[in-house]
Amino acid sequence: MKSVSIAADAGSTLSGNLFLPKIPKDKSSAVLLLHGWESAQDRLFSLAERLAELGYICLTVDLRGHGETPGNRGELSRKDFLNDAFAAYDFLATQTHVDVAQISVVGSSFGAYLAALLTAQRAIAWLVMRVPADYEDETFELPRAQDDGDKAVWRTTPRSWESTAALRAVHAFEGQILLVEAGRDEVVPKQTIINYKSAAPKNIEHHVMEGAPHSFTGSPHLKETFNTLVVEWLERRVIGRH
Repeated sequence: MKSVSIAADAGSTLSGNLFLPKIPKDKSSAVLLLHGWESAQDRLFSLAERLAELGYICLTVDLRGHGETPGNRGELSRKDFLNDAFAAYDFLATQTHVDVAQISVVGSSFGAYLAALLTAQRAIAWLVMRVPADYEDETFELPRAQDDGDKAVWRTTPRSWESTAALRAVHAFEGQILLVEAGRDEVVPKQTIINYKSAAPKNIEHHVMEGAPHSFTGSPHLKETFNTLVVEWLERRVIGRH
């Protein structure tokens, strides 16, 4: 693991970590891992380590106001956090040995929402979305302090793929998607999962972690189950492409 600093917009600097394979290939597949709201990159270290052992170049990052990256979350908008995701992707894409045609993104919750949006403006080979959140477009540029109301009712509404930027991005994405649902999710309702699944019916694989809550905090066995699922899913696709 190698600590890195990533320049983002408005003069901000993101704290990140690169996970490199012991023997990198001339062109290696890469994975960007995006954490959820009020989480941090260290929650994704174990997955990044496993992927690096298999030859992937991985990058984790603390979004502004999270982990070791300074910032006031309440003053930042979803647009600002998406810019953080852009900065992280662009940093990873310029690393030595990274095959830009084989960059995947793994996102959890808010990070999965950002990952979906990222596919609309960057080259992404495969997308993994665990318990993905979704939000209305109208408040995209509002500070989170003004956009932090109760999303429960809004998220339980059936929506077509045209309804939100994240659903439109998933619908347009041509790569394969792994959608992971938590069977006992208390944050992201099943209807949100259904909305994402319906937006990309031809290229999405839906997996339900029965009995799992939204967060894996305090449940290392659930994190290990998810990590194994992601590793095996990505490996099948990378091998299949060669």
